[in-house]
Amino acid sequence: MSAHAVSPLRGKLAGQPELAAGELSLRRLRAFVAVAGEGSVSRAALQLHIAQSAVTRAVQGLEADLGMPLFHRSSRAMAPTEPGELVLAHALRALAGLDAAQAALVALAAAAAGADHPAVRPALALSSRVSQRHLQALTAVVGQRTETAAAAQLGLSQPAITLALRELECLVGTALFHRSPRGMEATPAGALLVGHARQVLEELAGIRHELASRAHRRQERLVVGVSSMSGMPLAPVAVSRLAAQHPELHLSLIEAPWESLVGGLLAGEVDVIVGALPSEAEAGLLQERLFDDQPSVVARCDHPLAGRRALSAADLAGMQWVLPYRGTPSRLAVDAVMAEAGLGAPAGAIEAGTLATMRGLLTQTDRVSLIWRSQGAGGCIAGLATLPFDVGGSRLPVGFSRRAAGPVSVGLAALLRQLRDAPRSASRPAAEAALPA
Repeated sequence: MSAHAVSPLRGKLAGQPELAAGELSLRRLRAFVAVAGEGSVSRAALQLHIAQSAVTRAVQGLEADLGMPLFHRSSRAMAPTEPGELVLAHALRALAGLDAAQAALVALAAAAAGADHPAVRPALALSSRVSQRHLQALTAVVGQRTETAAAAQLGLSQPAITLALRELECLVGTALFHRSPRGMEATPAGALLVGHARQVLEELAGIRHELASRAHRRQERLVVGVSSMSGMPLAPVAVSRLAAQHPELHLSLIEAPWESLVGGLLAGEVDVIVGALPSEAEAGLLQERLFDDQPSVVARCDHPLAGRRALSAADLAGMQWVLPYRGTPSRLAVDAVMAEAGLGAPAGAIEAGTLATMRGLLTQTDRVSLIWRSQGAGGCIAGLATLPFDVGGSRLPVGFSRRAAGPVSVGLAALLRQLRDAPRSASRPAAEAALPA
């Protein structure tokens, strides 16, 4: 491609080239943006100075390209659907990038012509006539330095690349490349345009990427394992917020002891386990600590020890206990706390696997238990009171475990963000609050 003046291509710019697979028409996007802004095809046609039928065909063509409706249609107005809003945001930025490119080319031509000469303007508005293929050819040749290599990169023929570049030069009214011993090098106009072209192509790619992510989330199912006695209320809070933001997700919570959930996690039947963290992560799993929980000794509100100002280890020595299952991370932490507090290993303890079971045992008997303060937040264990006993400085690391192998899905990534945010926002004070006295 030479640096001399570019002659118009007879007939070549009468319409955009036929779209290749995956290619989006900027002309159709422009019509879509006009309809979204005006709320009707007729007003968009007036704005674009084209027939209503052309606007209708452009919008319908874009919807066919993307495989989904982009507007809610009624007799009064056309409003973008949720996918339409995603497309609109990217389309506005893409068209703004083309407008900025045209303004920069005009300024460059004016500077080259000098003050005594009128500014040279592109022959046609870029946002109405340039195609995705034009921009792809430009960026590929800049990167590969030859039309042959650019054609191989894009999966097109070398004549198709040559034609696309000639059409683009005709549109901007100046040469974009000149040949050198090192291959094709961009002229000042080409170097200016390629920066804007990359931005526009990124926005066009973003349309398909976001729509694909949305479709994937719509089909995605997440199973959240809640490690009993330690995953409350963190998991329900995070899952509830995720459901509010992404109602298209299918969410399930399974409350069970750690050892019952970890096999499902490794097998891919459970996506994440929330609760007390083992001292060492299982092989094949990653774990992330979110906060350290504090222990409290609890009993029913009218328990004989509930009215005392302070209790010692000796006061609790004769009590019967309700404890988590042996071998679970929560039970190991409870055993460590009790040993540190001088309580030892209580005889005749009943083991419970869920908060509901534990509460039922405590409210109907004189038994006591050691639980974590986050579990008492928000009335999770109504009818229980904290006993005035200092259990020392022990802490329980609480967080989540997930598989180390494989990609993190869009839905799972959103859930992990909610889990990380839950202790810092709404439930952080609750996670450290004592049970009601």
